[in-house]
Amino acid sequence: MSAHAVVAHAELYAGLVEFGVGIIPAGGGCKELLRRVVSPVADRGANVLEPLQSVFTTIATAKVSESAKQARELGFLRKTDKIVMNKAHLIGEAKQYALGMAKTFQPKDVGMIWAAGRDAYAALNLGIAGFVESGVATEYDGFIARKLAYVLTGGAISQPGWVHPQVILDLERKAMMEADYGAEDAGNA
Repeated sequence: MSAHAVVAHAELYAGLVEFGVGIIPAGGGCKELLRRVVSPVADRGANVLEPLQSVFTTIATAKVSESAKQARELGFLRKTDKIVMNKAHLIGEAKQYALGMAKTFQPKDVGMIWAAGRDAYAALNLGIAGFVESGVATEYDGFIARKLAYVLTGGAISQPGWVHPQVILDLERKAMMEADYGAEDAGNA
């Protein structure tokens, strides 16, 4: 997801499925979904809780797209990513796209990512507690979901604000390392 560009086939099954095996994505997937779904809303000054909840649900339910169009709607593809209808043309189109990019390539600015902070973390935790108490989610699911919520809201920041992407990457890695079956009180999540 951190690539500068993607050329995808129209029949695309994309997702962050790590949650399905009891861990959170720790390779930049959380960071990229925040960048693509939440940060643009924060940029407009709008309430980010709904898109944040959407990102949380997408990851926590290990949602997989059923097409490139749906992958774009979920945030797995950007509006600028190319979609190819004919699978036989995919490699050729991708090669041409890469060669075209190489002519004028400049690394993209890493930019900043919106971290919703402590209040958003509390809101996500209320939902998690409800799922665990009702039996929809196990205690371990709740543990991992709290880790995910902690990452997606920027960790221990008290006020919403823009953070460097490395902050989210570090939180992803830390949460992944703490997801060790029974570390119920590992860290802050």
